[in-house]
Amino acid sequence: MSFSLIYAVIMSSLSTTKEMLQRLDAYLTSFEWENITKSKLSILQAFLKLATKNGYDAVTMRSLAKAVNLKPPSIYSHFPDGKDQIVSSALRWHYYSFAIAVKEGLSQSQTKSEYWSALIRVHITQQIKNPENDLFDMLMSTDRLGGILPYELRSEMLEWLAFCDFMYESIATDFGIEDANQKGVLIRVTLDGANSWWKWDGSEENLEQCIQYAEKIATGILKIS
Repeated sequence: MSFSLIYAVIMSSLSTTKEMLQRLDAYLTSFEWENITKSKLSILQAFLKLATKNGYDAVTMRSLAKAVNLKPPSIYSHFPDGKDQIVSSALRWHYYSFAIAVKEGLSQSQTKSEYWSALIRVHITQQIKNPENDLFDMLMSTDRLGGILPYELRSEMLEWLAFCDFMYESIATDFGIEDANQKGVLIRVTLDGANSWWKWDGSEENLEQCIQYAEKIATGILKIS
């Protein structure tokens, strides 16, 4: 069998995964971050760090300005609508960065198993190394109880979560899993909670152990009948 025919057979078994990759590209192009200034980006990153460390409600315009060595009025020059606009922009930057990491992490994959392992590796690395992911999860949980988020932002965050579920669902579908949708959600939620069931010691070796453990969990979920 020629290489081109082998490659065609491999890719034909990845139809849903290829659809997911196309949707990922479309998702990334929906953002307009090309012209973001260093000052704006530093404010967004500072907000995520402060909110993760001290709590969402503890972040004020004054504390944020201090963190980036600016005067409070300067913050408003970048974000005229104040904290609400910063929160929305910071969360958009957060899941845009996550999506970029996914695209890069999957770029060298060719088989179902490679896509599966790469997706779990990216997911766990992002969850463990970037605690602001827990802030995202906390805000979503709080919003379900009290409706604290603006409608547009809530819709965008739900869209991102749905796409995260679809990433697992798409590969599981190509594996031939019948209830791929439900299991994709279960896997995503389980790995989102990595910081609650794994205590990272800061080393790459320990992170690698976590990734391998997460893949065992995720693959085990696929096999549940």
